[in-house]
Amino acid sequence: MLACDLNRPFQAMEGEEVRYLRLRITPNAGGQTLGRPLPLDVALALDASSSMIGAPFDQARLAATRLAELLRPGDRLSLALFHGAVVELVRGLNGASAQREAASRLAVATTGFGTRIDLALDWLAAAATPVPGRARLAVLVTDGHPYDAARKPMVDLAPLHSRAAALGRAGVPLQAIGLGRPELFNAPLLHALCRVGGGGRFIHARTTDALTPELLDVLEPAQSVRDADARLVVEPHLPGLQLEAAARIAPSFAPLPIAPGQSRGPVVAVGEVGGVTELMLRLRVPGPGEGAQPGQRPLLSLHLNVAGSQASLAVPITFTLSLDRVMTVQESVERAAADWRFQDQAALLISSQDPGRTGEIARAMLREATRSGSIALVNAARQLQADLGTGANPAVSTSRLLDEAGRRRIAEGKPA
Repeated sequence: MLACDLNRPFQAMEGEEVRYLRLRITPNAGGQTLGRPLPLDVALALDASSSMIGAPFDQARLAATRLAELLRPGDRLSLALFHGAVVELVRGLNGASAQREAASRLAVATTGFGTRIDLALDWLAAAATPVPGRARLAVLVTDGHPYDAARKPMVDLAPLHSRAAALGRAGVPLQAIGLGRPELFNAPLLHALCRVGGGGRFIHARTTDALTPELLDVLEPAQSVRDADARLVVEPHLPGLQLEAAARIAPSFAPLPIAPGQSRGPVVAVGEVGGVTELMLRLRVPGPGEGAQPGQRPLLSLHLNVAGSQASLAVPITFTLSLDRVMTVQESVERAAADWRFQDQAALLISSQDPGRTGEIARAMLREATRSGSIALVNAARQLQADLGTGANPAVSTSRLLDEAGRRRIAEGKPA
């Protein structure tokens, strides 16, 4: 069920060095099964602002209805409209009841003035509160043109980004849906919100039929979750070992919070585990100490608590006097580590308020993209540099290109 690799399994006798550890979680392996998929709670906020009057609102209602139809009998739906305020239509209805009630309420729904995406995100957070034994998903159906409390187009988008990021930190993936003509949607903003909202994505289709497979792609991982609150305990065995950071790298990328150590060591909040999941840990590894001899030593133990079961794995490291062995690299882990550093630089660029640093960060992104071996990321980094050279908004360009790169990487057979 657990397997891991270090990017560099050998280390010199003196000095501390950074190591990346990739952990693969396979739910059904070696005769072990992590239980059945959990039922899913979906919170769906539907834009009913005046900019959606006519065909756009009709298309949005169709998208919401189609999503409700794809829910399983044990799944639950909460549904609200938003314009200048939020109007809740359905809360926590199961299966067929949710489908009937959603269709009935949406058939008579009307639009209003204002697009308070901030209020919609607040409602999604409240409607997707954690319930033991259930997975969660937040869905935003909108054209992505936000208004503020003064009923004016929103200029400062930071409050939207912070709300979406809070959903992600709470373990609720945010997805956005657009149906209809692509020129009607503020796709860069929706890409950006999904990116920070737990690694979700903005999906768009011109017709309801074209939307169905996209919705299935969104629902499949959410409906495969076997634990919504998995925890990984990192128990150090080498004195002075430090866990610096953690991230999920597959099936989608998201940084993972680390809680202060329990008796055995720090705890990584893994969150949802469904199908094959890959995590990455960044470690600062000290030398073995004065008077130590070369050889293999226990580095740490990993204890994964998921679906009521625990799986453990011991991880060694070998200290050596051989420079050739120290330089040994596990290429696939090294590339994944470069990918992670690329994502970190992208997040820094999205949040940066210093125009003087954008070029420096973009160059760092290109270096890490090259090291990752992903053609899609390299192309995205090059396009980003070109866009920034024309004065493009860094946050918008970065989010859009990351989403496009994610789609191309799936075609490459790599995690998004």
